[in-house]
Amino acid sequence: MKYLLVFFLSLIPLTSFGESRTEVMLNLGILNGGGSDGDFPLDGDLDSWEIVGKHHFSNHLMVELGYQSRNGEYTLTDGQDTDYDADELKLKIGYQLCDAEDCLVEITPYTGYIRFDAENDLNAFGVDISVDQEVTKVPLGIEVWGYSGAWSYGADLSMAYKSKDEQKIDVLAVDQESESNWSFEISIPVRYQINERIFLEGRFTHTRDEFEDEVGNREAEEKNNQFTLGVGVKF
Repeated sequence: MKYLLVFFLSLIPLTSFGESRTEVMLNLGILNGGGSDGDFPLDGDLDSWEIVGKHHFSNHLMVELGYQSRNGEYTLTDGQDTDYDADELKLKIGYQLCDAEDCLVEITPYTGYIRFDAENDLNAFGVDISVDQEVTKVPLGIEVWGYSGAWSYGADLSMAYKSKDEQKIDVLAVDQESESNWSFEISIPVRYQINERIFLEGRFTHTRDEFEDEVGNREAEEKNNQFTLGVGVKF
């Protein structure tokens, strides 16, 4: 929840700029977590909620800040369901190279910062354990939007460099860091503008990430598919 406080405090100065536009959106979603951890398949069903604020400055600079919370379970091979919680804070800073008036589409390359924290509680061999994960990333991506009447269609493609990907099990004195430094994400949003201020957005996001233990033989791959539906307001 500390990331949510950071989110709201960061939005305050953005609303004071003239000759610019701001939007705030609330999303609800479902996420299917797939992939594998060694020889074991990953099977997760998560619910999510997210709040996102985006500001376009008059000089074409774009700043976006989002906070997402996820909750659900992963099913183990023995049928046991774990208790999974995660928080993500995502900052994007971009520059709009082309707008809809000049190019018929908006094109915005960006970079930023991502902080992800997760806790997965389960019982292994009669012992209650908690797997904690801390990840920090620097994304490099491009966002494109096209417009047709009240409808808007987008694509957001990014590669992220992982400066940290650590998984710990304190009760077993396990502390692993990944030597795999890149993750991939593609997002496809569709919007409908209800009036000048209010819009609806549906979005599909696919994320692929790998974990390769620096000192051991453990290898894992996550393939997550997420669907969200949200409502937004423009200022």
